[in-house]
Amino acid sequence: CESNVLEGLNFCVLEGVYLTDENSFDARATQEAPKTEEDVIKFIMKHGGSYKAKVTGVRKEYIIGGNEDDARVRTQIDGLKYAKSLVKSRKKADKILASVARYHDGILKWTFVHYLVKRLREDAKGGSLKRADDNYLLPEPHHYLVRVSGNEGINEDLFCLDRPISVEEMEHALTNPVVAKNCPWQLNGSIDLPKVDRWVLSASFTSFWQHSIDSPSDESAVVVYPDVFSSGYGLSSEEDAIEELLAGSRSARWENAEACFDEITSTLPLVSAMGGLVTPHLHSGVTHIICLLTANIDIEDAKSTGNFVLKERGRCLMDYLGQKFPQNNKFKVVSPDWIRSKVHCI
Repeated sequence: CESNVLEGLNFCVLEGVYLTDENSFDARATQEAPKTEEDVIKFIMKHGGSYKAKVTGVRKEYIIGGNEDDARVRTQIDGLKYAKSLVKSRKKADKILASVARYHDGILKWTFVHYLVKRLREDAKGGSLKRADDNYLLPEPHHYLVRVSGNEGINEDLFCLDRPISVEEMEHALTNPVVAKNCPWQLNGSIDLPKVDRWVLSASFTSFWQHSIDSPSDESAVVVYPDVFSSGYGLSSEEDAIEELLAGSRSARWENAEACFDEITSTLPLVSAMGGLVTPHLHSGVTHIICLLTANIDIEDAKSTGNFVLKERGRCLMDYLGQKFPQNNKFKVVSPDWIRSKVHCI
């Protein structure tokens, strides 16, 4: 039956696959298990809640996702991670982004909406709505699908102390270890979705995602190589680099990243959040190379070391590009500030 217990609450429901986990107490307790995001939206509106297509960063706003492997969930998490990195910034533009991080610690499971309805209804009957407002509107660890902060290595859904644990759940936790996969959402989106549907992964901040509504889908993907490694340039074949990404394992190349290039590495989460694909290999599919430059510029077909802060390193890079890719040297060399200048408000 309908109600208005969610009145005043806002929900951003992400596109994706909505499944029912039979081992979850919360999922078992629901009588209306959704199959799509539309089902979740209907349930929210049926109980007086408001649906928003975009995260605005206001109080009593929740982001709901279906599956942690959904490309839209991955890109939203990347955006939240970057927003949280700006919390202490004093820049006006950064404060706008930081407001999103203030109210969001991650993406919530669809079962959280059902939990809210159940608890708020119980408190409404008991006449203690103030207690509900103080306690139940704050998600607990096991309500999160993916969190930006906290120890995500622990399955908090199974071991949270706010409810009893069944033998079945304990057996499930011990016999089904979670294998972390690090395949970028940009690659998943390009593989799992038809070209005409990839625009759904775009947002106001994904300026590097070539399938946005405002950009033609035949534009080249933005693939970024950071010049931060102590030796070599990795795989030169785009196919080999993609195969490594699809395997879901972290490239050993990242162990050779030098700490003195933190100005470059600090921009990599931003590149990913904006829809660009970061690679530790300087291969034929790379479009941008991040280097320490003397100014906030981008250089096409670099032939002089004059703009490089580290002249010898710049010379080695240009020599490698000339030898390895003599016929197709269309790489754009950019500075960390150039990357930051491309950010748009989340």
